Amino acid sequence: MPDEGIGETGGGGVVIGGGGAGAGGAAPAGGGVVAPLLTEDLQWRRRAIAAEDRLAELEKQLDEARRSVGRAELRSRIEREAQAMDAVDIETVTLLTQAALAGMDAPDVGAAMRDLKRRKAFLFRGAAQPSAMAPQGAGGEDAALARALEEARASGDRRALLEYLRKRRNA
Repeated sequence: MPDEGIGETGGGGVVIGGGGAGAGGAAPAGGGVVAPLLTEDLQWRRRAIAAEDRLAELEKQLDEARRSVGRAELRSRIEREAQAMDAVDIETVTLLTQAALAGMDAPDVGAAMRDLKRRKAFLFRGAAQPSAMAPQGAGGEDAALARALEEARASGDRRALLEYLRKRRNA
């Protein structure tokens, strides 16, 4: 709001009345009566205008901060979902999911992530499938390895640990 001719804060006041003659001789040196209330009103008005301007500025900053927090929370949620779905490259999956969410009417992180996994399966680790060349251990070997591990843990003996490591390497 414009000041409408209001001077700087601080100065005297508004002079009311004419010269010093006829007023009983008790007039101020300036020749009129000073009205401090009017000056205070102007000062409070200026302060109110400045406070309203500051309030509008702070509301803009608050809105921007809320948008920033919302973006950060969305990114965190996407990254958690990507980790849960065993993504190979979380950053790429996050960016692609954000792009997919931007095109959705009702953003759904889970649906966007499942769609991405279906379309670009190479970005995610699949279930570990044994290869044809993997050695097939008998059930007894696994049990012996587990016993050696427990013995090494329980005893803390170096020889038991070395025995476990040898069995694991040969299995």
